[in-house]
Amino acid sequence: MGTIYARNASKPGVTTSTIVVDDDPGKMFDLNVALDISHTWVSQLTVNLHGPSGVSVQLFSGVGGSGDDFTATVFDDEA
Repeated sequence: MGTIYARNASKPGVTTSTIVVDDDPGKMFDLNVALDISHTWVSQLTVNLHGPSGVSVQLFSGVGGSGDDFTATVFDDEA
């Protein structure tokens, strides 16, 4: 597990991370996404997952009010 940072110069304020999950195309049976994001006023954030087939899933948008940071936050499709 590592940290990936990539600023998107063509879209200020957008950070993109690309992760290769598997070289074998098929179905995903379990997905857990762990995040550590340092940001004041987290309700300004939107996090989406984009699959290679073009399917996009929003994990969250506009949550957390005026709180700071997502620390060891886990999204589990089986929760």
